[in-house]
Amino acid sequence: MLEVRRPRPGEGGALLRLFQACFAEHGSHPGHAAGALRGPTWVAALEDEPVGFGCMMALHGSREPELRRLLGCLSPDARALLEPLADPLLAGGATEAPAVRVEAPAELRIELGARDVRFTALGVLPSHRRLGIGTLLARARLARAIERGATQVFVDCVAGSGSRELYERIGFTPLVTKARHYRGGAGMTLMHTFL
Repeated sequence: MLEVRRPRPGEGGALLRLFQACFAEHGSHPGHAAGALRGPTWVAALEDEPVGFGCMMALHGSREPELRRLLGCLSPDARALLEPLADPLLAGGATEAPAVRVEAPAELRIELGARDVRFTALGVLPSHRRLGIGTLLARARLARAIERGATQVFVDCVAGSGSRELYERIGFTPLVTKARHYRGGAGMTLMHTFL
């Protein structure tokens, strides 16, 4: 039976190994795992064995400056510079993706709130993917964000991992995509939803 719950005492080592199994291909190392798992975490366990996890953190913290830089790409001036770069790419006329591509609707305006959150890592063992486990973990974190009074949630999605599609299905909007973001060279899409 699948259970989504908070971590149990003594489960830290298993979660670190799970994190590495899910993200090693993207250049992750144990320090990334320790940082991500420091915030509120949910575990998906099958027969009491962790097969997935999802983490979140308060928006205001050490990663806030990075988030503000990415959100700065949504300003009208930044859009005027970045969006023309994406047009040839989308039309098939460019061979290399621009470093940053704005995807948010032009009318979208975002102001960071004191209770808003950022979902950090979401990982499911490769052998257990495409079973809805990631969606269950994402919904558990959304419920917690609402409980804490957040009005919006942000999340980074690894390009090509399927996480973007997962978050789009539950109401997130893509904001900005970076061609290269993670150590392993994968790109990242910053996504957002209002609660």
